[in-house]
Amino acid sequence: MRFGVTIPNNWGIADPRQVLAMGPLAEALGYDSVWVMDHLLNSGYIRERLDDKPYYHPLATLSYLAATTKRVTLGTSVLVLSYHDPLTVAEALGLLARHGDEARTLAGGQSLVPILDLRLARPGQVIDINRVGRAGHHESGSRRRVPDRSSGPPARARALAADP
Repeated sequence: MRFGVTIPNNWGIADPRQVLAMGPLAEALGYDSVWVMDHLLNSGYIRERLDDKPYYHPLATLSYLAATTKRVTLGTSVLVLSYHDPLTVAEALGLLARHGDEARTLAGGQSLVPILDLRLARPGQVIDINRVGRAGHHESGSRRRVPDRSSGPPARARALAADP
């Protein structure tokens, strides 16, 4: 029998070093595998649970664990490869430019998420712009404030589309 453990990359632990130290610890304790989580369709639940606490990217977490462990198998219990969660307008625009017609934006989840859930559409890339322009966030090198969350998804989508 083999035993694995899930690293809490989605539990809102403030210090990433605490999360990353769990991989080598699990290996030292004799676990056979180390797992991380990723979510798409229940992101509202995660946002409610974590608020502004961190949620560490699964592939970045696994990349670090691959360099700091030797024996354990690494994996994701869920991985959404086509999901992007940009924090800045520049990052969102870069993703849209890179992925072109293959990309769909998610700005509130009221229409795209049910379509994805029912498997009526399978976009190549989903770009979630809900965290773009959080209150108090400024674009690097810009004097202008990015629209805050209180403006709501349609206003943020318009701001993203109109941003030079």
